[in-house]
Amino acid sequence: MKRLFVVTSVLFVSLLAPVLSQASELVEKKLFVCNTVSPVNNESCSTYSVQNLSNLAAVSLYSNGSKRVESAITEVTILVVNASAASSTFYSFIRSSSGSMVSYQILRNGPDETEIVDSVLEAENFYERVEQELTFNVSARGNATSLSGESLAAFSNAGAYSSSSSNPVGDVCPSAIAYEINMVCSGALNTHLDDMNEQVDSYLKTFTEAMSRLNISLAVKNVNINPFLNDKWKTKFNFSDGSVLILDIELGQTLGISVNQFESSLANGTQFDNYIRNKNDIYALDGGRFSGGEAKAIFRTLGLECSSILHSFGYDREYLITKTKDGRIIAVEMIDETPTTIDGHIGCDL
Repeated sequence: MKRLFVVTSVLFVSLLAPVLSQASELVEKKLFVCNTVSPVNNESCSTYSVQNLSNLAAVSLYSNGSKRVESAITEVTILVVNASAASSTFYSFIRSSSGSMVSYQILRNGPDETEIVDSVLEAENFYERVEQELTFNVSARGNATSLSGESLAAFSNAGAYSSSSSNPVGDVCPSAIAYEINMVCSGALNTHLDDMNEQVDSYLKTFTEAMSRLNISLAVKNVNINPFLNDKWKTKFNFSDGSVLILDIELGQTLGISVNQFESSLANGTQFDNYIRNKNDIYALDGGRFSGGEAKAIFRTLGLECSSILHSFGYDREYLITKTKDGRIIAVEMIDETPTTIDGHIGCDL
């Protein structure tokens, strides 16, 4: 007897519609992964109890989950992979002729299930490594080092990517906000991430390839998966002034990179989104308080005249940046929570 398989969706890859023919059995196959370190899946394996899985299977076996109307699906198989324990359980659910809606049995993994489990566990091994590789701490001297111990390649004074330059990242990205307001900074960091995605020994590249293989395998086997796989990741830069840059990256042969304005923040904790929407008001009214790194980033965007005074800012200082009545942008150093006199300001004519 022929058996048809249906699948609703698989991430990463597009599926061709299955070829349909006359058959008396229609099987739906599902995969659930739990107790994983995946950043997009926090499901505990206790979620996938037999009762919960039975209820889920009933939705597929009966139209609208009602026992009164049987659907075209005659069997639901569910493979549950416990990632942390490196174990799995393979269930088969069918309609029950007794009082309950469904009955089940636990099956032994076949070749397909064994291959899927192995692929899931291979991907699991890379999650923590990729997260460490994509999390950077930027020191007050501007040097960026990932949690995996790798130093971020430096950039030239002009802002062009250069693996041989001795200038630290902080020269072009003195604080998190620089990425949002300075194309030199954003271009430099984006180039580094693109290079990581092409390096053979990069965990990011290895992980992307492992995910691709797993998704292709699932597509061929017509398996529907819960949100375990994802083509999104986050890159985090922790600057010593307390600011945080979060970049959302979309995995693939070419990375899609965008700033997360809601999770990224200034040194004082203000979200990027709030700063971008209100920065003109901040300058025009009573001024805003910024770290030395943020002051450098802001003045770098104001023109060549302002860029020439960047050396005047102390990275470990705090400044009040405001606009004077005659249109000048000035930065006044904060000392003991009090701005110094205007005569001691750092400013430039626009």
